[in-house]
Amino acid sequence: MNKKILLIFIVLFLIILLSAGGCKTTESTTQQQQTTDQQQQTTEETTQQQTTEENKTQTEETQTQTIPTFDEEEASKLMDQTKLEIAKAQQMGAEEYSSELFRQAMELFAQAEEVYNQKQDFETYKQLIEKARATAQLAYTEAAQKKYKESKDQLLKLKQETANLSSQQYYIDDFSNAEILYQQAEELFAKQDYVAALNKLEEAKKIYKKINDDYSLDKNYVYSEFPKILSLQKELIDKKITTIYSEDYEKFQEFFTQLKNKIDQQDFKAAKELLQMSYIFGRNLIERYNQAVQIINQTEASRYLFQAKQAYDIAKEKEKTFNEDQLKLLLEMESLINKAEDALKNQIFSDTMNFCKEAMKIYLKIMYNESNKVKTYTVRLIPERRDCLWRIAGYTFIYNNPFLWPLIWIANLDTITNPDLIFPGQVLIIPPLPQ
Repeated sequence: MNKKILLIFIVLFLIILLSAGGCKTTESTTQQQQTTDQQQQTTEETTQQQTTEENKTQTEETQTQTIPTFDEEEASKLMDQTKLEIAKAQQMGAEEYSSELFRQAMELFAQAEEVYNQKQDFETYKQLIEKARATAQLAYTEAAQKKYKESKDQLLKLKQETANLSSQQYYIDDFSNAEILYQQAEELFAKQDYVAALNKLEEAKKIYKKINDDYSLDKNYVYSEFPKILSLQKELIDKKITTIYSEDYEKFQEFFTQLKNKIDQQDFKAAKELLQMSYIFGRNLIERYNQAVQIINQTEASRYLFQAKQAYDIAKEKEKTFNEDQLKLLLEMESLINKAEDALKNQIFSDTMNFCKEAMKIYLKIMYNESNKVKTYTVRLIPERRDCLWRIAGYTFIYNNPFLWPLIWIANLDTITNPDLIFPGQVLIIPPLPQ
């Protein structure tokens, strides 16, 4: 029994020991579990923090890789190239001939310029600027083609307007040169060398315009100057040049006939040359006539002055016998002769003769007795011998002295211009002989 009790106590003791150990172990395990949980939480927080930092770093790296650097040198080059294309389009007249494309190009350029100023998004800038340049090129091409067509139509119209002149020899070379330029323009246009093609068309148009302008100028010149030829022809007829220079006048008439024919044919270039030749030839004829008349007038004026001086000398010899009125007339006669001399020196022959006529009229008042009866003589038509002042003065019933003919001339200066030329039926005053 004691053994049983002892065994029971031992068993109980062991149970107690085991229970005490179990509790302790449980408490230790619980603490250990709590420690492990805290460590795990810390680890998770650290890992999460590291992950966040890594994600942030990765995001930053991604963003850095997504936004490339702005290539300012390349951007500036693209800008200059586009400006050049826009300027070419503008110079070609794209604002007028390709207004829509040109407007689009300018809008794209403005957008690209805005991005360029920000200097951030190079790819966007590049897309915009290249599109602007391509649109400007399209505007240039469209404008060039329309402008060429317009210029070509103008050229063909000018060619048509001057077609009736192509057969005239004066314009053959011009028409040939214009046609060559036109063919060259077509070839250059086919090669898309629009500027050179347009320049060739402009050169050809200038030739056609010059032909047209020259034709109009010649036409206006001929119509404005032709009345002068008619007036010249009338002057030749009025001055009896048709008789005096008959052969030369016939030549003038040949020019005149050819001139009228060319005007009728509308060949104003040839008409202009003939008009100028006709005018020069006709003026030369009149000039020759005037020179001849000048010589005749000079001779006539010299003869008038000689006769007046002779009359003055005759009167001067008898000055001592003159009364007061005669002396006054003598002074007046002297003054007129001096004026006649001055006029002769200045080649004003008509004035010379007029002054001499007045002087010789005064001579008659001085020298002749006004109480004497003045006779008249009517010029006769005598077949065997023509009446002249020389013969009239020689008649016995006149002066019976032919050398006194100047007295008849002086008395009839108003009706006798040329003392060698009197006409049948002309009534002449026969002054009395000097006292």
